[in-house]
Amino acid sequence: MQPIIIGIDPGTTSAFAVLSLDFKLLKIKSKRNYPFSEIIYDIMKLGIPLIVGTDKKDVPGMIKEFSQKTGAKIHLT
Repeated sequence: MQPIIIGIDPGTTSAFAVLSLDFKLLKIKSKRNYPFSEIIYDIMKLGIPLIVGTDKKDVPGMIKEFSQKTGAKIHLT
Protein backbone atom coordinates (compact mmCIF):
# COMPACT_ATOMS: atom_id res chain seq x y z
CA MET A 1 0.00 0.00 0.00
CA GLN A 2 1.24 3.45 -0.87
CA PRO A 3 1.50 6.31 1.64
CA ILE A 4 -1.16 9.00 1.12
CA ILE A 5 -2.09 12.54 2.18
CA ILE A 6 -5.70 13.28 3.06
CA GLY A 7 -7.74 16.45 3.38
CA ILE A 8 -11.06 16.11 5.18
CA ASP A 9 -13.91 18.59 5.40
CA PRO A 10 -16.30 17.40 8.13
CA GLY A 11 -19.90 18.49 8.39
CA THR A 12 -23.40 17.53 7.37
CA THR A 13 -21.97 17.08 3.90
CA SER A 14 -18.52 15.61 4.50
CA ALA A 15 -15.82 15.42 1.87
CA PHE A 16 -12.29 14.19 1.44
CA ALA A 17 -9.48 14.38 -1.07
CA VAL A 18 -6.63 11.87 -1.26
CA LEU A 19 -3.23 12.65 -2.77
CA SER A 20 -0.18 10.49 -3.40
CA LEU A 21 3.15 11.70 -2.00
CA ASP A 22 3.97 13.16 -5.42
CA PHE A 23 0.71 15.18 -5.14
CA LYS A 24 -1.27 13.26 -7.74
CA LEU A 25 -4.99 13.29 -7.01
CA LEU A 26 -6.18 9.76 -6.24
CA LYS A 27 -9.77 10.42 -5.18
CA ILE A 28 -12.28 13.09 -4.20
CA LYS A 29 -15.59 12.20 -2.62
CA SER A 30 -18.35 14.05 -0.82
CA LYS A 31 -21.58 12.80 0.61
CA ARG A 32 -24.37 14.10 2.79
CA ASN A 33 -24.50 12.32 6.17
CA TYR A 34 -21.33 10.38 5.28
CA PRO A 35 -20.71 7.89 8.12
CA PHE A 36 -17.26 8.24 9.66
CA SER A 37 -16.60 4.50 9.39
CA GLU A 38 -17.34 4.67 5.66
CA ILE A 39 -14.96 7.62 5.22
CA ILE A 40 -12.17 5.65 6.88
CA TYR A 41 -12.97 2.56 4.80
CA ASP A 42 -12.99 4.52 1.53
CA ILE A 43 -9.67 6.20 2.35
CA MET A 44 -7.90 3.07 3.65
CA LYS A 45 -8.62 1.27 0.36
CA LEU A 46 -6.31 3.79 -1.31
CA GLY A 47 -3.25 3.57 0.93
CA ILE A 48 -1.67 4.26 4.30
CA PRO A 49 -2.55 7.74 5.64
CA LEU A 50 0.54 9.71 6.68
CA ILE A 51 -0.92 13.20 6.94
CA VAL A 52 -4.48 14.44 7.41
CA GLY A 53 -5.21 18.10 6.87
CA THR A 54 -8.04 20.46 7.66
CA ASP A 55 -8.68 24.14 7.01
CA LYS A 56 -10.34 24.70 10.39
CA LYS A 57 -8.59 26.87 13.01
CA ASP A 58 -9.49 24.42 15.78
CA VAL A 59 -9.03 20.76 14.88
CA PRO A 60 -12.48 19.12 14.56
CA GLY A 61 -13.18 15.97 16.55
CA MET A 62 -13.53 13.96 13.35
CA ILE A 63 -9.97 14.86 12.30
CA LYS A 64 -8.60 13.98 15.75
CA GLU A 65 -10.43 10.65 15.67
CA PHE A 66 -9.20 9.92 12.13
CA SER A 67 -5.64 10.62 13.27
CA GLN A 68 -6.00 8.35 16.31
CA LYS A 69 -7.50 5.48 14.31
CA THR A 70 -5.10 5.64 11.34
CA GLY A 71 -1.89 7.05 12.82
CA ALA A 72 -1.92 9.99 10.38
CA LYS A 73 -0.31 13.21 11.63
CA ILE A 74 -2.57 16.28 11.69
CA HIS A 75 -1.60 19.28 9.58
CA LEU A 76 -3.46 22.59 9.90
CA THR A 77 -3.54 24.99 6.95
